[in-house]
Amino acid sequence: MEQYFNAKGRKIRAIVFDFDETLYVSPNTRKLYIQYIKNTVMTLGGHSESASKALMEKLGFTESNKASPSFRASCEHFGITKQQWDEYRMDNFFEIDYENAHTVSLATLKRLKKTYPLFIASNEVKENVLKKAVKLNIDLSIFDDIYAPQKSQIGNYMDKKNIYLTIAKKLNINTKNLLVVGDRYKVDAQPMLEIGGNAVIIKHPEEIDTLETILTLE
Repeated sequence: MEQYFNAKGRKIRAIVFDFDETLYVSPNTRKLYIQYIKNTVMTLGGHSESASKALMEKLGFTESNKASPSFRASCEHFGITKQQWDEYRMDNFFEIDYENAHTVSLATLKRLKKTYPLFIASNEVKENVLKKAVKLNIDLSIFDDIYAPQKSQIGNYMDKKNIYLTIAKKLNINTKNLLVVGDRYKVDAQPMLEIGGNAVIIKHPEEIDTLETILTLE
């Protein structure tokens, strides 16, 4: 677990969770994701398989680089517009190995909920988040709100920094009192740290069980 705290005394008043690879992990997800992105680049960008692989390696989309940037932020380097990508992923849903996935502990979320408002901020299409949650048996009703682009929001995409600012404004709190829990520094942590918030990067949802201990440390 990587910890990035700006708040003195870690006075956190709300927690924002990423969804994919945070509230769950699934075997071979990275391999499946890289294949999915390669197919996307070949389909939308019109590149050959070898050219697609070369571009992906250059931009950090490899199986070994789990900290790669979001594809949406990089898609134009592949000759793909953000709108093309948004429209494509509506009907080309990235599936995972649900049967062997490990998910966040509901008991842990319920304990955290007693002290903190809980939110989800995801780059995944909201309809897909809901589908995955059902298949993974993740109870989303415990969260105060879910921020994710909907199918009807094509062209009106909200990035994570704006989501974090929106949550802080909604709760009438300072951004230094926000904590994001995610799996990628650039995508999840960096936008929060840029606005003075706090971040924890995890590799497995079981690490969420330790948040209560971390947040009580002075």
